[in-house]
Amino acid sequence: MTIDDSQHSQALKTGKQNDRKLLLAFAFVTISLAPGLVYGWPALRRLLVEEGTALIEKEIGAIFTVGSWSAQGGMFLSGIARDSRFCGTRITTAACILAAAMGCTGLAFAGKDNQSALIISFFLVGIGSGAQLCLQPVAGLFDETVQGTILSSMSGAFQISGLEFLLLAQIPSDREISLGIFALCLFMLAILALKVLPRFHFSSKKVEVQLDEEEQDESNVETENKSLAIVSDDDCDESETSQKEETEEA
Repeated sequence: MTIDDSQHSQALKTGKQNDRKLLLAFAFVTISLAPGLVYGWPALRRLLVEEGTALIEKEIGAIFTVGSWSAQGGMFLSGIARDSRFCGTRITTAACILAAAMGCTGLAFAGKDNQSALIISFFLVGIGSGAQLCLQPVAGLFDETVQGTILSSMSGAFQISGLEFLLLAQIPSDREISLGIFALCLFMLAILALKVLPRFHFSSKKVEVQLDEEEQDESNVETENKSLAIVSDDDCDESETSQKEETEEA
């Protein structure tokens, strides 16, 4: 095996490890921003009250009820969609993030007294919870000794996403600017999901098989080189023997 072959193999292994880290980073950022948004409702409710909404408490409560229901139902539907051959991980995750982005856009520009628009927007925000379910299998790409740590960190990231509305409410600007910019970030995240995520499932077996094949190829090359070296030595010995016999006969 030549030095170039060894360096190429090492580069491929390093590249696959970097791919795993990239997917983990994307999963952590996404779960920190989108899936738990619906649980930041108290901060959003306070914004509506401060704006002087004419909605009564019963109508405001209905908005959160629809959003929380869609959060649970969204996970159920996204799990089915992720396992289907039609959608898979990439499309389902992007769709969930896109729904959250559309919901935040609606929350940014809906009138403070428009209950229908607020309900539809918060329903879409709840659909974004399915992104967490789609991205948790990233942990399977890593060693079993760290999978539990990765999953627990994702749970912590989910708690962070519930604070997004609270943080946005602290920005000294109106709802259209703060939520509008946040929605734009989610739109960009949905596009990125289409670029970095696998079509169907996160498969650690595929990576292991590729690495095994590369190691097997290296072993075969090394064996062939050794065989060639042995044949070359044998040829040299035969040549020296024949030269000695010719010298003795002369």
